[in-house]
Amino acid sequence: MVAHVFREFSVSTSKLAIPEENTIQTLCTDILQCLDTSVTGMTQVLWPRLLEYVVPAQYTGTLKPLCRCLRELAEKKQQEGEEAACLDYGGSVNFPTPQGLLARLLVVASSPYAGEGHGCAALQLLQALHQNIHAAVGEMWVVKIPSLLQYIEGNTENSLDHARWEHMLLQDHHHGRRGKTRSTLMLAYSSVAVHAPKDQLLSRVEADITGNILLHYRASGQVLGITVLLV
Repeated sequence: MVAHVFREFSVSTSKLAIPEENTIQTLCTDILQCLDTSVTGMTQVLWPRLLEYVVPAQYTGTLKPLCRCLRELAEKKQQEGEEAACLDYGGSVNFPTPQGLLARLLVVASSPYAGEGHGCAALQLLQALHQNIHAAVGEMWVVKIPSLLQYIEGNTENSLDHARWEHMLLQDHHHGRRGKTRSTLMLAYSSVAVHAPKDQLLSRVEADITGNILLHYRASGQVLGITVLLV
């Protein structure tokens, strides 16, 4: 059923000139919004399958309820233990890599008030997925992400200082050559991601933007510059 909802949403996205298609999109979003992840058996049905729909551009309109569902599911899996919460990339579900999830949710968070506030939902999902994004970010994101959410909630689309917001997302407090290399790379590629046309961006995020960040950053002597996002 859930796969059918996303399929209908995707089809209607390509036909928005037809008035009825707006109604279909609204219905699909409402169905996702009403999903109750606390119902017995829902975790087994939805996790981690829903992750398949986070990155593709045609599902952007579903991101707010989608991120909410995934956050709740991830938190439930964490309660079952660390091993249960880890994603199995050798399984049959075709979900995005940690780098792809990170890049996608960062781009979404850069426009926090779009899509009825899907930026907050993206940040909350990042926090819930910390174990699958990178093992070292858990304690840091527990502190940093709530402060970012508070900043969003204390502003509006008109009052938000976008330059400051991008800096908050991308700043790096590390010093020295490696820190500067990491900061420069992340600021450069993330700025491209933030300002690029969304319809052209998503197909390039994982293959080109994230790949180049990791390639050049490894050359500077580090494994993964994950701390840059929310330091």
